[in-house]
Amino acid sequence: MGFFRRSGQSLEQCIEKHEYQCIVQISLKGTGDSAAAVNALLFFGTSETQSLADVFDSLNERDMMDVARAIVQSGGPCHPAVLALARSAGNGFGRSLGRAVMRCGEDAFDVLVAHTGGEDQNARLGAICLLGFIGKTGIPVLKGILYRADGEDQRTAARCLQRLEWTPEKPEEKPMFFFLCDDWEELVRLKERALPLLFSLVKKDDPTLRRNAIRAMGKIGDGRVVSVIMPYVDDCDPEVRIAAVTALVRYDTPEIERCLVGALNHTDSQIRIDAAHALKRKGWSPRTEGEQIRYTIACGNWDAVIRLGDRLIPDLIRIVRSGDNEWMGAVYALAGLGPDAAQELQIILPSLPDSQQQEIVSVFRTVVEKNRIKRENLQKEQKLELQKQEDERNKKLKEKESKGPSDKEIWDAQKRVMEGFKWLRLQKVATEQIYAIISEGVEVHNISFEMAVAALSSKDEAIRAAAIDVLSMKGERANPYIMKAAYDASSIVRSAVADSIGFTAQASMMKVLSLLSKDLVVDVRLATVRALQMMNNERAFPYIVNLFSDEDAMVRDAAAHAAATYGRFGLPVLLRSLQVEDSEIRIAAAAALGEICDIRSLPFLLPHLGEPDQRVRDVIRAAIVQHDYRAIEPLQEFIEEADGDAKNAALLALYEINPDLAGEKGVGSQIFEEALAVTDSSGTTPVSSVRSFLSGKKKGVSGKGEVKTADAGPASDAPGYDEISGGTFDSQNVHLDSRTCEELVLRIEEGEESLSSALLVDLYDDKSSLKTDLISAMKGSDREFAMHAATLLSKIGWSPDGSGEETLFLLATGNIAELKKGGDSTAQILSGMVQTMPPSVQNTIVDVLSGIRGKDGVIGLAQIVSGDSGAISDAAAESLLEMDVDVVPFIREFAASKDGVGKRRLLKIIRKIEGGQ
Repeated sequence: MGFFRRSGQSLEQCIEKHEYQCIVQISLKGTGDSAAAVNALLFFGTSETQSLADVFDSLNERDMMDVARAIVQSGGPCHPAVLALARSAGNGFGRSLGRAVMRCGEDAFDVLVAHTGGEDQNARLGAICLLGFIGKTGIPVLKGILYRADGEDQRTAARCLQRLEWTPEKPEEKPMFFFLCDDWEELVRLKERALPLLFSLVKKDDPTLRRNAIRAMGKIGDGRVVSVIMPYVDDCDPEVRIAAVTALVRYDTPEIERCLVGALNHTDSQIRIDAAHALKRKGWSPRTEGEQIRYTIACGNWDAVIRLGDRLIPDLIRIVRSGDNEWMGAVYALAGLGPDAAQELQIILPSLPDSQQQEIVSVFRTVVEKNRIKRENLQKEQKLELQKQEDERNKKLKEKESKGPSDKEIWDAQKRVMEGFKWLRLQKVATEQIYAIISEGVEVHNISFEMAVAALSSKDEAIRAAAIDVLSMKGERANPYIMKAAYDASSIVRSAVADSIGFTAQASMMKVLSLLSKDLVVDVRLATVRALQMMNNERAFPYIVNLFSDEDAMVRDAAAHAAATYGRFGLPVLLRSLQVEDSEIRIAAAAALGEICDIRSLPFLLPHLGEPDQRVRDVIRAAIVQHDYRAIEPLQEFIEEADGDAKNAALLALYEINPDLAGEKGVGSQIFEEALAVTDSSGTTPVSSVRSFLSGKKKGVSGKGEVKTADAGPASDAPGYDEISGGTFDSQNVHLDSRTCEELVLRIEEGEESLSSALLVDLYDDKSSLKTDLISAMKGSDREFAMHAATLLSKIGWSPDGSGEETLFLLATGNIAELKKGGDSTAQILSGMVQTMPPSVQNTIVDVLSGIRGKDGVIGLAQIVSGDSGAISDAAAESLLEMDVDVVPFIREFAASKDGVGKRRLLKIIRKIEGGQ
């Protein structure tokens, strides 16, 4: 049996063969060779560090500790092999080395710290890594290195601190810390706080840094990065170019679309391909012949290129000449375009290198031969098809000559009759189900697409309109049926078509809305205005402006309100509309500008106070008054130069904003009596503030811009702080909006401590509206404004006063994890806000309520379900159905206080939960 025994290798054999596992096992046996084995490990630790570290990391915890202790005791805590292994070791062996060093005595730690400042970089880095493995004891030393050193020493210290779960306390230090740790995911989580660092990194010479910085900016989702990323589409490094295009795809602006369209002609084939795919995902389609050519080539669809014809030959020749990666596809297309393309290719061949000429000729001949075979096969198939058709005709002729119908004809006739019966039954069932939606509150998703289509042929217009509502939730396949229904004889159905297009917000259906905007029925045109408003698409804005001249006043008013919802985007068109001859258009444009309330519109509105048309003048004045205190100074300057009706109208506007200021102009009450008389005689509603002026009640303006009576005390001036554009800034005279908040945050982040201090003082001044305005912004439906308002509050040192403000702050900043920890008070606040929020925030609220659970969380979801608010109610219902049977008492308690459709939906959910569905 001795034949099968195998004696172990000696230490010398293991060393000669570099079998580190064998050397480690000998060192662990404690025999006479153990010391020599440890010395061998110290030797290999300096020359074969990574291989030896991998072996150590594969040991079990006990052996790992024994080997680390032997190495450290033999060589000392600062032996070159120990320091080198600390740099290459994994967490397990690294911690073993750290514990072994700490057992060497009190001086070991000090010696290790001393090595972090030595001349040898490898020794310094090893000592820093070893300090990181010692544990939290090393944190103070590592922090000192982080703030003192630079280069690889600083980066190594940062990675060690991150492994010890330490991060800087100051928010402004975190971006650089995570960059030093090479942790780009954490940088992305910092959002806008990481942008200044990323803006500087993207300018570095290192292409890897530029690529990573661009990728991070793309993931952050802040629109300010678009202008920074766009130039790098033409970067000298191909990976950076690809990263830039990929990052831009996450944003949707006209500038990005133009950039991607331009990239279709890029010299880098990968950039062309990525740009084409990005445009396709965005639903873009070529508008010109040149765009069609570049897009088709960029997609690499060479068969489609061939179908475009000879006009593509110059572009294909350019690709072949440049040696582009897509040259083979270009040659393929040229081979399919015939003799003219072959001749152009023949002309450029002598100017190309010999090797490239041979490749081009080989590919061209191969493609020509494939095309020849393909044509021959196609001709054969055509002949066979023609022969088959001829045989079919002959067969039919013979069948007709025979007497009586054939079995197949009888079967086909029976099949048609059965199909007719089936369609009649389908129409009847569909009508019944649609009627159930109208009268009994049946859930829409229970109606199939086929049922909804069948219901369109019902004689009941309400059934047809409800069918349109159902189809609007069935995706793009329903579009042809919705478009056809736009010609329905019933105005109810046509109104439903408009509403459904607004609900789906598909720009491809804009032509249908253009047709309905000219409908003879007012209700249809009103529905069209609602749809155009819901589209929230810049292509819809011209159609809204066209409705300013509608013959019906309600349509004009609705169009003006819809135009106002587009905010600053619509300003240029609305300002131009003030110059048209049609007074109705001027009235609607002025009303919209009043709702938008952008101070930049005042210089365009003021000259129209002298309009000869009293109605236009009144609306212009009302629009100016809506600007409140921001219109005071422009009005005062205008009054100094104006006369006649224009001056009277300006004085009346100034009076409506602040009666005291109007009185300061030295104008008697007869001016306002005359203006009021003109207003009464024109049939418009008198302004209440004019009435109170003539009755002798003086009013003032508070710090919020609100009118208050004189006996309430004088209006107090809010503390001043720097204005956005520089200089003195007064919180009473600046309209807070999303852009203003964003600019204030940027200035504070750039180091303007005086601005932060002034804002903090104003925030807690009882006479200032700053805090109220910012809290209101966090409640509003404009979530971008809410986010900037919350960021500004945090920057100036504000802290929430109670759970209500804390909930608004967390929702505005998107801190969902903390919201879910909020408990019942958070659930009550969020459930009360859901109806006023946009769909994305509604879904977030449902997610938070589902995470809170508890009684109030469940009741909040039940309240949303009973509200029957479309998609968000369905989402809340699905969340309830995913919960355990423990929530049933809460749902039943809330359902007892409801009736009608909402109660039935809740009871249905209870049955499904109890039934285990």
